[in-house]
Amino acid sequence: MKKNQPKLRHVVPNYAVYMGLFIGTGFLSGSIVHFPIDPVRFSIIGFIGAAVFVASSTINEITMQERKLSPAEIFKLIAFSIVLALGVGMISGGVQHFDEVPEYASILIPLGVLLSLVGYVLQHGIDLHKVQTFKLGFATVIVVAILGVSLNAYAQTFTQSEDGHGEESSETHEMAPTDSGAPSAPEVSPDGHSH
Repeated sequence: MKKNQPKLRHVVPNYAVYMGLFIGTGFLSGSIVHFPIDPVRFSIIGFIGAAVFVASSTINEITMQERKLSPAEIFKLIAFSIVLALGVGMISGGVQHFDEVPEYASILIPLGVLLSLVGYVLQHGIDLHKVQTFKLGFATVIVVAILGVSLNAYAQTFTQSEDGHGEESSETHEMAPTDSGAPSAPEVSPDGHSH
């Protein structure tokens, strides 16, 4: 067997970790986007998703990547994993449900980009000097601002389209004739004669 060839006993644990990462992100994205509909229910779903993602991420770093972390470093890893998961969930949920909640999604996506980038840099302990940090921060702010303005403008087209359909439907309803044109039944007086 080649040295670099993965062992069979590693396949299932690695698979489980990656499944946990993706499932956790999926739960989070759904809970964030649908939170206004049922806050209690989707808070629970979001908590479960965050827990699954954090557990999978921690196991991946400690077991799969074989990093030796102190308790303080593990705590930081968990905290930054939550930030990363929330950011990814915002982007994923916002993109998937943009047509349903365009204005809400236009806020979620840019904010998700910012959170996920910060979470990624901190989670992986990427050490940047001041100039690099400034460049990355400046570029991120510009991208997030452009993305936010563009998505907000695009979201307004959804709102205007819905308003237009609503007005058209209302006007059509007002213009619709109330008389079907069919002859009305003759009135019958108390004496039994038609009039």
